[in-house]
Amino acid sequence: MRLGFTCLEDQDLELPLGAHPRSYAYSSTGKVVTGSKYSATKVAAPFEAGDVLGALIQLKPPKPVFLQKKPR
Repeated sequence: MRLGFTCLEDQDLELPLGAHPRSYAYSSTGKVVTGSKYSATKVAAPFEAGDVLGALIQLKPPKPVFLQKKPR
């Protein structure tokens, strides 16, 4: 079982989360998987059926675009 995030336009929905390089998943073993490769060490405790999980993704905010009036 995996919990994570993906960029849907790149993700093949027939593949598990974490199989694509632009998807990241926390697996039930406690490791992170991306691009079909597991992290070398556990990043959190393993989870099992009945556990309650949550996920948060923090993205960089886009740079503001300032519209400037052209000089007359």
